[in-house]
Amino acid sequence: MWADLVRALGRPLPWWPPALRRPADMAGWAPGQAAATYEAVTHSDVPALIRLADAEPAGSAARIAAISLAVELRDTLISLALSDIEDMETDDTHWANTVTPARPATLGHSQYPSAPAEVVREGWLNIAGRADQLAWDCMKTAMDFYGDEYFLFGREFFIASPPAGASAEWVGRLVPCQRTAAHAFVSTDKAGAFFEDPVTGMPVARLDSEVVTYSSAAPHRLPTSSPLAEVILDEVIWIRTEDGVLYPAPCSDYHPRFGYDGSAPTTLAIVLETLLDDIGRASKYRGVPDVSFWLFQIAQKDWPSGTVLTRAQLLKHLERGGRVSGR
Repeated sequence: MWADLVRALGRPLPWWPPALRRPADMAGWAPGQAAATYEAVTHSDVPALIRLADAEPAGSAARIAAISLAVELRDTLISLALSDIEDMETDDTHWANTVTPARPATLGHSQYPSAPAEVVREGWLNIAGRADQLAWDCMKTAMDFYGDEYFLFGREFFIASPPAGASAEWVGRLVPCQRTAAHAFVSTDKAGAFFEDPVTGMPVARLDSEVVTYSSAAPHRLPTSSPLAEVILDEVIWIRTEDGVLYPAPCSDYHPRFGYDGSAPTTLAIVLETLLDDIGRASKYRGVPDVSFWLFQIAQKDWPSGTVLTRAQLLKHLERGGRVSGR
């Protein structure tokens, strides 16, 4: 089809990278013009980030976080345009019949000094506590771009209706609050009320649903130095520390689960081994397990819901030795 159009017009066709397709620039091009340099189109989420940054004091962590993301979005579009042009220029089938009238302006591309990760993390933590729509919009953009890289929370989890056992205990300590940008991490379409866990700061939404009643986002790490005392195996995996405080098990890529052979039970085994060693350390399953064989066996077993395994029981299995690695 492309070749047919070239023959019909009697000249090569212009091809504009998507990141450079501004209607005014395209309309101003004429056959025979040399390739010109154009600014990449503005990513649709950048104006909100700039508005948020402009309202912040110079040097504030929130301002730095918002500007850093705006720059990264711009750099991403430039990289896409450069990659598209390279692909076209190395494609013998199409390049002979195509001209590329536009190239991206690369001044400053990937040359802005990266903000320290701890400053960006602090900035998004500050934005997460805000209740305005601008903060919400920027948080959604950051989540889409970064995943959970700079945030205290990761995977969303749900508590069934009605809450029971450890779930009911945890729900009982929640504090009502207004919706904040942190609640972008949880389901809000059917939210009837918003809460915060005063121990972890986790965002929580109560849902108008007969199936599940609460939605929250699990922490990456537990904010405590008190050692693990027990694990409670239920619809949500719960960790109780020696000071008596209850926490949802931390997680990142996968929710820890039990009762079968898969990524989620492997995650549970890794989480347990990590927390037995250091209660405040984050754990991450990267697809290739390296974990205690016996904790792995515990995680695969189909325990009755609500089963409690104590620290002593877990350590006894851990001390038996043997590992699952490279599976």
